[in-house]
Amino acid sequence: MRVFCLGDSLTAGYGVRPHECWRALAERETGFALIDGGENGDTTWSMNYRFRRDVLPGPPDLLFLMGGGNDMLREGSDRMARVNFEEIVDLSRGAGLPVMIGLPCPFVPELASVFWSPDIDYLETQQALDGWVEWLRARAREWDAALCDFWSIFTGMTGEQRRGMYIDGLHPTPEGHKLMATTAAAALRAFAAGGKHS
Repeated sequence: MRVFCLGDSLTAGYGVRPHECWRALAERETGFALIDGGENGDTTWSMNYRFRRDVLPGPPDLLFLMGGGNDMLREGSDRMARVNFEEIVDLSRGAGLPVMIGLPCPFVPELASVFWSPDIDYLETQQALDGWVEWLRARAREWDAALCDFWSIFTGMTGEQRRGMYIDGLHPTPEGHKLMATTAAAALRAFAAGGKHS
């Protein structure tokens, strides 16, 4: 199965070596081809453009779609992320291309404020991200899209455990990517077997 993974730095594997990224680990675990369509710092507007340029002309077997965090960091809102994901999924469905929605990792505001811009209110952006994830859960059901729930891996941890899984408050460590890979592999196997959820 060929899976095009369209996303931002969480998909590209920012801060870890290529073979440590969840995508590479899940590829080895499943034997499926997971194409790297992640770009550091990408917004959903750019993802929408890249989807039309890189994915639609030669559709894979599955689109793995995850992003939106950079929209929240730049705008403090998920308004445009919703518009762009709606367009991407609508075009995918029109092309007969199945979609799996990746629920992104939460932020760790106290770390992000140290390692990234001190001018961003990370608590506010985390609240926007909370709303984005809830919207994605609801829309995935309406879209009849599969889900890969990275979000719950980290929100289910204590604060100290979660901090230990991030290199900078936004991006997971190699250990965090291992947990993501296990979740992704299970979701992809379920999809391949005809299921919908991870």
